[in-house]
Amino acid sequence: MTKQKTTSGLTGRRRAIRVYGLADAMRAGAVAHELGLAIRLFSTPDAVASMGPAWFRNIVSELERAYPALDVEAVLDCGDAAGYALAALRSGVKIIRFSGNPSAASKIKDIAETYGARLERSPSRILDTRREKDADAALRKWLAAK
Repeated sequence: MTKQKTTSGLTGRRRAIRVYGLADAMRAGAVAHELGLAIRLFSTPDAVASMGPAWFRNIVSELERAYPALDVEAVLDCGDAAGYALAALRSGVKIIRFSGNPSAASKIKDIAETYGARLERSPSRILDTRREKDADAALRKWLAAK
């Protein structure tokens, strides 16, 4: 799990935001930092298969470098590919989403715990700013919602 950080002492529910790349993550981070709120970044569905875990780790690292006080969790979507989920864990990804069969999920969950990582099964409500006319306004509204 990402180390706990605070931005301006505000607390509340961590809101989820879909990221397609570094620009999306930086936009979300800038708004969250400005508002003093924690965020959750979600990769695109099955991102591990097309972009790989290093791509996602690098995005998170760049975001943390730009906003060191930002409290951010990052979830890499591994789809139903158990092998990719395991590769993501081995590469240091701390939260993965896996939609494969329950038996495989149970085994991957146990393995994740040995890496100090976490597996998620069900998707959260996620803001996709690429579907919004004004991404910054949508982020502000989404993050500030109670």
